[in-house]
Amino acid sequence: MIWRLLKLVIAAGLIAALASWLSAQPGESRLDWLGYRLELPTSLLVSLGLGLVILLIFMDRLGRLIRLWPGLLGRGWQARRRQRGERALGLGLVALSAGDTKSARRQAKKAEKLLGRGLLPDLLAAQAAHASGDRQAARRYFKTLSEAADTAYYGQIGLMNLEALEGRSPASLAAARKALSLQADSPQAARHILEHDLAAENWQPALTSARRLARLSGLEEEEKSRLHSLLAALCYLLAGLPEQTEKQTRWLEQGLEAAPGHAGLTTRLARLLLEKKQPRPALKLLEKNFIRQPHPGLPALIKEASLDNPGQHISRLTRLAGQAGQDSGYLAAASAALDAGIWASASSLLEQITEKGRNNEYFLLQARLAEAREKPEAAAEALHAAARARHGPAWHCQSCQSIALHYEPRCPACAQVGSLSWTDQPGQPRLG
Repeated sequence: MIWRLLKLVIAAGLIAALASWLSAQPGESRLDWLGYRLELPTSLLVSLGLGLVILLIFMDRLGRLIRLWPGLLGRGWQARRRQRGERALGLGLVALSAGDTKSARRQAKKAEKLLGRGLLPDLLAAQAAHASGDRQAARRYFKTLSEAADTAYYGQIGLMNLEALEGRSPASLAAARKALSLQADSPQAARHILEHDLAAENWQPALTSARRLARLSGLEEEEKSRLHSLLAALCYLLAGLPEQTEKQTRWLEQGLEAAPGHAGLTTRLARLLLEKKQPRPALKLLEKNFIRQPHPGLPALIKEASLDNPGQHISRLTRLAGQAGQDSGYLAAASAALDAGIWASASSLLEQITEKGRNNEYFLLQARLAEAREKPEAAAEALHAAARARHGPAWHCQSCQSIALHYEPRCPACAQVGSLSWTDQPGQPRLG
């Protein structure tokens, strides 16, 4: 505002200075035309000429403004209409996030009336209809979204969720597959297809779906861990099918590729190799995976595959536990040493366990060692400590938090596939 006023003052000053300069200049001009003679000062003639030019410019601007006035009015009306429509969109989204579906639908209709059919109005209308339970309206809007090239994926995802809510499994699966064909890195569609395959117990298609989902980027670490457990469980299930007898070894190897060191798959594959009279590959597998994930069920198989005498067996386990560098490895080796009656090795192995790894199993082993050495007071003290100590690792179900004694591809309590994980999380009483 100040700058405009300043420009006006400067312009007025320049005009006044020019007029003063012209009036001070001597000279006259004469004009003869059609028998008439016109004599006037030259400064006045120049001033009249400038005034005529200014008048012509003003008339031209005025005429242009009159011609463009309807268009300007129309553009202003459209701008105000668009502003009101965008406000209705914003209010509809706020109402939807607040759970006020009635207001959201009202604002969606207002936005569609002001802005016409488009991506945002259609999406708001679809979400509002879906949230309010009007599934027919939601389906209509999602189908509209799926017909446009740039919104087809979002329309299919909406239809997938809607059909799943209504229990139409084939239709929701078809929508998920269309969405995945439109956007190959869609985790929502990949998860839906995987859940459908698991529910139908189609293990091989489920394995393909799980692998596809695991390859996607942007997944949380927790979900990646669950997928690895699921891949291991699916390979375990496939290895148990009668028609897959000849491929058992390959399925179990694929499961270990997805979940390296998995104790459940390691145990089954080692037993399978021992049944086939292949002790050397079995021993190599057991030693490698004991180092990765020391499990109390592996030492007995290591002894069976190696044919070691008790001293050699404990020496081997001590070496493997040192390579693993985990408290669970020393616990497994100490338990085997106690079973073999080699108390000195058991005591040495128990001394390697850190304060953090001294769970109830550690104190129970201390109690066994004290009883073997005929130290009843030390055994009683260790038993009291075991009662107060936390539990060691076990096969915990990540879905229902129950605990199984042995690994199974499906939880014995909730039947969830791939939910058992060898962890020391707290859980419910162990299931036989």
